[in-house]
Formats: sequence, structure tokens, C-alpha cells
Amino acid sequence: MNPLLTKPLSPAKLKELFPNASPAFLAANGLLTTSVPIDDPADPEAAVTITESTDEQKLNKLERAWLAELHTRGYAFIMCQAVTLKLGFDTRYTVDFTALSPEGKRVAFETKGPFFREDAQVKLKTAARMFRHLFTFYLVTKPKGKDWIITEVKP
Repeated sequence: MNPLLTKPLSPAKLKELFPNASPAFLAANGLLTTSVPIDDPADPEAAVTITESTDEQKLNKLERAWLAELHTRGYAFIMCQAVTLKLGFDTRYTVDFTALSPEGKRVAFETKGPFFREDAQVKLKTAARMFRHLFTFYLVTKPKGKDWIITEVKP
């Protein structure tokens, strides 16, 4: 038995999650789905907060470069720092980018420069384990003068 039940989001749910969304975004309802564990009676949406993504000016240089790269790679519905995951009591993790891959999978990207704090590593790994039914998580780095390094974060 498949442990996940995948269903399209209703137009009402989309409007609730994205109150300022454009008509074009709402019209893409058929592409957006949510996965809910069947045997978990808890509502997973209670642990996930989604806000509208409009503030690209707040992104740092590396994040702006990765956003441009996502657009060139054909990702759709890219949201910048719009999803916050509750990992535990008073502990939250905001994903840098969430998107729909060209293959139709929901992905989450965390961009990091040369310095990666231990607490950020733990939060990323914990989020990948707790929310593997919602996203595939990736760590993205770009050493100076080199190409992007994309590493899947295993749960």
C-alpha cells in the first residue's frame, strides 16, 4: 500500500494559502498537489507555513544567482523563502527556495556559501527527514570560479 495519498489542491485551498496569487497561478491548480501520510492522523499542514513569495530584493548575491539558474533550468512555481517548517518546539527552518522541477517533483533548495553553521546543517538534515513526503531537499553551493554543486540531502 502506498504510504502517501496525493491529491490536487482545491481552488479554495490555493486562495487560502496564496491570498494575493495571480489568476495564472491559481489556474495551474492541476500541477500542484499535496502529499498526506495516510496512516498519520495529524494534519501535516499545521507544521508547514507558506507565505507569498514576492521579496526577491532581500536575497543575497548567491541566492539571486541560484534563482536565475533555477529559471534557466526550467523550474516552475519558484518561491523564495516562502515555506517555513516547524521542526520542534520553538525551532523552525525556512527553506531558501521551493519549486516544481521540470519532471513535476516538489523540490527544496538551501543555498550556502563557504561557511555552513552546524545548527543550519542539523536543521536542514532534520527537515529532509521530517518532510521527505513534501519535498526532495538539496544543498546548493558555488565555489568561486566553479560551477554549481548540488547535493541531495538524504533523510
